[in-house]
Amino acid sequence: GFEETHYLGMEEHIVLQPALDWLDSLDDEPFLMTYLTINSHHDCTVPSHHRAVDFQTEDPEYHAYLNAVRYTDTFLRDLFDAYRSRGKLDDTIFIIVGDHGEAFGEHGRRGHNQIIWEEGLHALGMIFAPDIVEPGIVRGLRSHLDIVPTVLDLLNLEVTEGSFQGHSLLAAP
Repeated sequence: GFEETHYLGMEEHIVLQPALDWLDSLDDEPFLMTYLTINSHHDCTVPSHHRAVDFQTEDPEYHAYLNAVRYTDTFLRDLFDAYRSRGKLDDTIFIIVGDHGEAFGEHGRRGHNQIIWEEGLHALGMIFAPDIVEPGIVRGLRSHLDIVPTVLDLLNLEVTEGSFQGHSLLAAP
């Protein structure tokens, strides 16, 4: 019942139930789970059953992008609801991050390849850990290299050998 919506694969919701079945099998064991959402990645597609919204834009690619982001938002809502119903929402750390930005003609370029401006370089991200992290904005120049040191910081784990190039997003820049 799931659609192949993208050259990268199937719609997001295909992974939800198998991942939750695995989560349910763990009892109270610690776990690491990764979800890769693809529908908002170029070429921005959504399943045919997902109702599109008219975002009042003349740009068809930007319109497709906004609807794809909206579809990914529904996946995240369903994911958070499933964790909530299992009593795991408040003791799970969620790190949601994009891999890059997307340009829609801001500097005469479209897409994300060879876009050296903010719209291509800026990747949105969010940490949701209600009992650990206070709501706020991470400031300063940051990188994907900062994700693993942030996870270690959130879990109060220390690296005893070696080091990382990145720094915790919870620390001052």
